[in-house]
Amino acid sequence: FELDSIDVSAFTAGPRSSSGGDGETAAQRQKVIDKVLRSVKETGFLYITGDHGVTPKLLADVYRVCDWFFALPKEEKMKCFLPHSPHPRGYSPEASENVAALMGRKGVGDPVEKFSVGFEAPLTIDARDGSDAIEFVSAAVDGAKSEAKQDNDDDVNDALLKQCFAPNVWPEGADEFRDVLSKYFSAAFVLGQQLMELFAEALQVPLDTFSKQCMKSSASLRILRYPSMPASPSSTSESSADDPPGRMAWHTDLGTVTLLSTDELGLQVQLEGDDKWHWVPVPPKGALIVNVGDVMSHWTNGQWVSTRHRVVCAPANQEGRVPQRTSIVMFHQPGYDAVIEPICGANDKEKLPTMRWNEFCADKMNRIDW
Repeated sequence: FELDSIDVSAFTAGPRSSSGGDGETAAQRQKVIDKVLRSVKETGFLYITGDHGVTPKLLADVYRVCDWFFALPKEEKMKCFLPHSPHPRGYSPEASENVAALMGRKGVGDPVEKFSVGFEAPLTIDARDGSDAIEFVSAAVDGAKSEAKQDNDDDVNDALLKQCFAPNVWPEGADEFRDVLSKYFSAAFVLGQQLMELFAEALQVPLDTFSKQCMKSSASLRILRYPSMPASPSSTSESSADDPPGRMAWHTDLGTVTLLSTDELGLQVQLEGDDKWHWVPVPPKGALIVNVGDVMSHWTNGQWVSTRHRVVCAPANQEGRVPQRTSIVMFHQPGYDAVIEPICGANDKEKLPTMRWNEFCADKMNRIDW
């Protein structure tokens, strides 16, 4: 089992274009589209490479500050814990969340630590490319208060806004941690918007069909630390159980796309109509794993697949232990006011219902065992 590795530079580097540019550029973009279409229809997963804006240095910085944060004493991390919060913000200790419940199943708390950030207020600019957009998004994540960076007071009081936006919670004296995560969130969000335009071109719809629906995005960035643990038969990666103990139960992602970087084996996917679980290798240096979320599948009327995936224990090392694993996950999502209307003609299935984003996510989020 292998994922396609796709250089997306033709869509993410240089000026934006709705016409595809000259003949050579148009041909390059079509090659990318052809590869992407195959991946999103068959597996829902792919690697992206090339000049996509998430630099190797930025990734290295994120892993470094992850190590710093997760090494803090538990009492310091718990100062950032918001129990029973509906917003992914701050610290989540081991076993405080249950991903199986997200899919309506019974399960135990996930043995993984998490730290999450998101927008404190909706963006009011078209953040798709360029350093200005990245700096702007970073300020919005970093909690900068400016009329230019959030909607007016009337909108802020709207119930939908309260469902999607909340203040971030940062450790005390963690300026570098805050700065690095804000920059990564920004670069990853801009990349997500560029992928929305790539997807629109692939589906032969107006370029801003999806990106404009994500302008007031409720996206979130989560860093995860799976601890090293003793290997045991019940936690082996060869388990045929849907939810083997030890890491994270199977689920699908709610949003448009997920952008993932990880440093250790553990991710597995289950393709439609296949009972087997397949390993997803750690991405090559500079690459990110991208997977289709439930919203993008809905937008394409089920033509693109939001694939089941889970995290299991990697093979034990020489000391008989499952190695520690760190993941950096950007969940790109629609805006709080987005309308998710399936694109007809994508396949022969009956058209799925049109839904607002808050309606779409409420059904799934309300099942979470917080």
